[in-house]
Formats: sequence, structure tokens, C-alpha cells
Amino acid sequence: MLAGLQGAGKTTLAGKLGRWLRENRHAPLLVAADLQRPNAVNQLQIVGERAGVHVFAPNRATASAIPSTSPAAPSPTQNRSSTTSSSSTPPAAWASTRN
Repeated sequence: MLAGLQGAGKTTLAGKLGRWLRENRHAPLLVAADLQRPNAVNQLQIVGERAGVHVFAPNRATASAIPSTSPAAPSPTQNRSSTTSSSSTPPAAWASTRN
């Protein structure tokens, strides 16, 4: 989970981190959880598409009622990662970018 002030670059960082995980043979999933800001879900979908990362985003009709069913477990040969549990070190180039 990423948290911070508006305009701090959380969505951009999520996309960059997701792309980095994908390039390192993980299968990240971005989850749209900011349902209060009108364009947050669309913004995350665009960033995820550009990064080549899957995005879970509830549609507007079900935004207030997130499904209670859990996703299917990954197969033993599939390496799943979230954006918060990678043990790999991020690229040094990230230290110099603010977006």
C-alpha cells in the first residue's frame, strides 16, 4: 500500500514499481483503492496499462461494495508479488526521480 499527500507521485511510483516487478519475473497487481477521488481509478488504469501491469478496479456501480470473494490462488509455478512485498532492491535510478 502506498500512502501520501495529493500530488506526491504515489500512482506514478506504483506504475514504476509494477513495471520493475514485471521485468523481474513477478506478476504484480495494482489495486484501485482511492474511491473518493473521481479520476483516481481511471488514472491507475492508464498507468497500469502503460507499465504492462494488471489493474483491479471496481466499476462505479460496485465501488461502494467491493466483492468479498478472494481471487484464485496462483499456481505453484507462478510467482506472485504485490507492490509492497518485494525483497529485491529497486533500481538506483529511482533515487533520482521524483515522479
